[in-house]
Amino acid sequence: MRIIDHGSGLLGLRKLGLMEFLQVFRKRRVFLNNLTLPKVLNLLRSLIAYVAKRPEWVRFPVHVKVDVAPSCQLRCPVCPHSYLPTQPGRQMPKLMKRPLFEKLVDDISRHTIALSMYDLGEPLLNSELPDMITYASSRMMNTYITTNLSLPIRAETIKALVAAKPTLLLVAVDGISPETFGQQRIGGDLKLVTDNLRAIAAEKVLQQSTTCIVCLQYLVFDFNRHEKKAAKQFARSMGVDELHFIEATTSPWLETYKPKSGFNPLPDRLLPRCAWPYFSAVVHGRGDVLGCCKYRMTDKYLRPDELRSLGNLKEESFETIYRSQQYHLARSMVSSPTKTGNQPNHFCSGCGTLYGEPVVEAIPLHSQEV
Repeated sequence: MRIIDHGSGLLGLRKLGLMEFLQVFRKRRVFLNNLTLPKVLNLLRSLIAYVAKRPEWVRFPVHVKVDVAPSCQLRCPVCPHSYLPTQPGRQMPKLMKRPLFEKLVDDISRHTIALSMYDLGEPLLNSELPDMITYASSRMMNTYITTNLSLPIRAETIKALVAAKPTLLLVAVDGISPETFGQQRIGGDLKLVTDNLRAIAAEKVLQQSTTCIVCLQYLVFDFNRHEKKAAKQFARSMGVDELHFIEATTSPWLETYKPKSGFNPLPDRLLPRCAWPYFSAVVHGRGDVLGCCKYRMTDKYLRPDELRSLGNLKEESFETIYRSQQYHLARSMVSSPTKTGNQPNHFCSGCGTLYGEPVVEAIPLHSQEV
């Protein structure tokens, strides 16, 4: 079993502000498998465009995150799902359907390397997930999910999930004892996690699977730091392939990524201030293509008509959207916030990565129903 502690040896990347590339290192396997000449050339083209700050050179994303299941059964304090249920008129977005997912895969599979099958929700709540992974795998795409694994899963679903050949299956936990597990995974069940992990490991042996790598992702807080040694023993007993220790935050994401007014762009840097528009994209369950997974979280659930998507897969091909003027503008904004200035109707407008004035909440969360 491989053990990696991301809180120690890789702190240099954190200090340099290269957290997005730290994420790539952590999931490097999904960027190294199934490489073809068109995928490598697309990666090199995007990398050169990023370093040279040339938005027009980008053609396809290297990585796409797909929100196959926006709902979640847990209420972790840092996550919007701990807050959204209290909002009047809340209406969760629908699960992504296979036809739309398959259209996306058909559009990008020749050039895109990695496909994340989750965003803010629990992907296993979508019963079509194994079929979706199977379809992506048949198109030589590397897939991965992050799951809390704290839900009842039927034996046939586990069998189908392993047979679908996901490249990486990340299981997130915040403790391995009743005293620590429930402090962040509110509503979670450690026994369910344990039973499901054992069942997946057993199914991998039964199928002689070498393609479905299971990684236990232990999020480290002050209250569970003392369990790191026990977590290693726990991971070995569960039969996982890797154990990652990741320093976690207690700051709610809705606070961390609150919008700003967009009138005070931060100074330009040698490299663009954000890598998302050059290398990645997010596809919402209803087909909206978004600039990243961190920004406008509440809009996804409470103000979908104000989401400012960069396009919709039901109306255009992904290639057309990713090469559109809107995406070109997103790359220009992250490359030179001072030159592009305020773009009030754009998805990236007011993002704290690009703008430096005080946080503003333009519309109270309770003011509109969807």
